[in-house]
Amino acid sequence: MTKQKFLSRKKTAQQSISIPSSLREEIIQYVKKNYEKHPEDKRFSSISAFYTTVMEKAMKCFEKGKSLEDFEQFADGEMTGFYDQFSFDALKPLYEMITETNRYTELDYEDPLMFFLRGKELIEKFIRKRDLKQVGIFLKRAEIYFARNKIASKLNFEPLYIKKKEHPGIRVEAFCIYENICFENSKFFAGIFAMLGMKVVDFIHSKKNSYFRIDAIPTDLFFNNNSAKRERLKLLDYNMSLITNYKRVVHDKDFYLWMKMAKDNGVFLDFHNEFTKKKWIDLIQLDIKKSSPPDQFLISLLKFFERLHWINIVNEKDLIFKFTLPVPNYKTKKKILFNYLSKYSKIQKMDDNYLLG
Repeated sequence: MTKQKFLSRKKTAQQSISIPSSLREEIIQYVKKNYEKHPEDKRFSSISAFYTTVMEKAMKCFEKGKSLEDFEQFADGEMTGFYDQFSFDALKPLYEMITETNRYTELDYEDPLMFFLRGKELIEKFIRKRDLKQVGIFLKRAEIYFARNKIASKLNFEPLYIKKKEHPGIRVEAFCIYENICFENSKFFAGIFAMLGMKVVDFIHSKKNSYFRIDAIPTDLFFNNNSAKRERLKLLDYNMSLITNYKRVVHDKDFYLWMKMAKDNGVFLDFHNEFTKKKWIDLIQLDIKKSSPPDQFLISLLKFFERLHWINIVNEKDLIFKFTLPVPNYKTKKKILFNYLSKYSKIQKMDDNYLLG
């Protein structure tokens, strides 16, 4: 005897439903368009086949506990597939802590550039005619995707209408759960806008409310089908400057400014008083001694003073260094450095350099 489950799949039944004529026409056009693109796909071979596929998929979703309200929150496969190439699962509280120090770091274009360019390719598939309405539709898809990862408690994409501007722009607004991750996402949006040829004209960020809003408008690059890579990179620099400028840096935590200044060898670190100097040098010196093999202790100690921008190591293997301090500070800092180094090694002068050992 044939199993009932098999029979239920083989048999068909007619079901009459009433739908608005506009919806019926929209479905007919959708099936027709997709059949022309994919004639081998049986789902679009007829209206009945399409209805059956949609209803089967819907019922499977309901069996898994989904509701009608969940349909609007489904992220489409193409969007998910694209981001899966560049993303990974991570513990959000841990990643939130890691991204804190990256807030005002300039982009290294080599790594994210491929992501931005691939993102541009993905978006342009849907907006080849440069129709801002199509941009809005695509951003709604992105909104649904980002809502799934729950980094933002609320994320909105909407058209931005500006007086005397022929074409509308885009506004992205987010209330965030994770402040640092969300700030990184604002940089991501600025980058995508640049690759599309859209200029960021306003950026508002509130640490207190973990909120950001970014407004962008289309430039001539938006309507240019040519790559214009150099111009888009200039626009990327500009867009990022509205987010990572020094006005924001100096109103944030001290270490953000110090991280930037540390890259300049013309800047050096000093101490307010003898107590502070001794506290920090002793602390770091003892920790280096505890955690370094005996043959690496001296070079590690030199590395510490090099990070203060007091010296420059000329030869790590032979432990040769020279002072880089300006004249007014040279004698004092030289005395401090020699005081510590002489505890562990002899110091020999070699022209403008010094040798340990």
